[in-house]
Amino acid sequence: MERPGAAAWAIIEEAYGVEPGWSYFIGGSQGGHEALDAAARYPKDYDGVVANYPAYNVTMMHIGAVNFRDALLIDDGAGWMNPTEVRTLTDAVYAACDPLDGAADGIVSDVEACDEAFDPATLRCADGADTGDDCLSDSQLAAVEKMTTDYDLGIEIEGDSVFAKSALLQGALYQGFAGFGTGPYAQGLQFAVLDATSRYGVAGGDPAHDTYTFDPLQHVDRIQELGEIMDVTDVDLTRFQAHGGKVILTHGTIDDFITPHNTVRYYERQQERFKDRLDDFLRFYMVPGWGHGQGRFVAQYDGLGAIVDWVENGVAPEGLVARDGNPGADRTRPMCEYPAWPQHTGEGSIDDAESFVCVTR
Repeated sequence: MERPGAAAWAIIEEAYGVEPGWSYFIGGSQGGHEALDAAARYPKDYDGVVANYPAYNVTMMHIGAVNFRDALLIDDGAGWMNPTEVRTLTDAVYAACDPLDGAADGIVSDVEACDEAFDPATLRCADGADTGDDCLSDSQLAAVEKMTTDYDLGIEIEGDSVFAKSALLQGALYQGFAGFGTGPYAQGLQFAVLDATSRYGVAGGDPAHDTYTFDPLQHVDRIQELGEIMDVTDVDLTRFQAHGGKVILTHGTIDDFITPHNTVRYYERQQERFKDRLDDFLRFYMVPGWGHGQGRFVAQYDGLGAIVDWVENGVAPEGLVARDGNPGADRTRPMCEYPAWPQHTGEGSIDDAESFVCVTR
């Protein structure tokens, strides 16, 4: 068997006296990107991949973060929210949306119902002014609306021009490393990735570069070139499918770095391309409460066992269960294939996956 990754195969054969029978790739974030990249560009390298919260369109994610930048700079920076104000918002989201799945457990499972159940305007300060941390001004509400709306960058990168909306109104927390920084001109993580890619990838390290005034529309050719190098938004999985490859794709509903709606867009592109053949080789799971490797429910599941069983035994994933990896946590949830989510049956412990069923609207 010939493989492009011949060095590793040769070492394994030398050590064990036999060539490997199967090859797998599992990763999260950039590792999830690499999993999809390996499947799409090198379809004979791996028999199965598991891509968790993948950064598959890193150019769009980084450059598209101008939407966050501009939201927080609304009205000369009045759109910016401090961590306490963000918590005021997210606490209100959870108060309205946590019980919608029948279990008051600190997890928002039915995110579509949450869109209907919670209106951020209920947090408006008197007269729309910034009067304290327990309400939001009109400028801050405008920033929230901007960040939670799909943003058309106006530049097609690998077949897509849309920076997907944030899950801020569906349970994403935006605290700590993924927060909005210490001020409108000291923004957090989203600005940091915009700054890095625009400064070095686009502007080539130009010392005169100013990320706060950076306009992507003035650098279309270079941005598209970066997308061709780094992104797999529109790279076809047909050859991987023909090779017999399988994909398990996951994302958490409260990811505040790579929005889950970004992966939904990837999945929907595959649906358009493969239609009713998609389930033959790709399964997508959206996990409530899971963030970017952390969150209110840190999903730990046997992805390797599931992908091996699918590839080697022809048994597609079914009934996957995730355990919460947070310190001291002792609870499980079913992993539901998108667009389903776990709904409590009304009986049994809210900490037991068997007390939930996967439902759709």
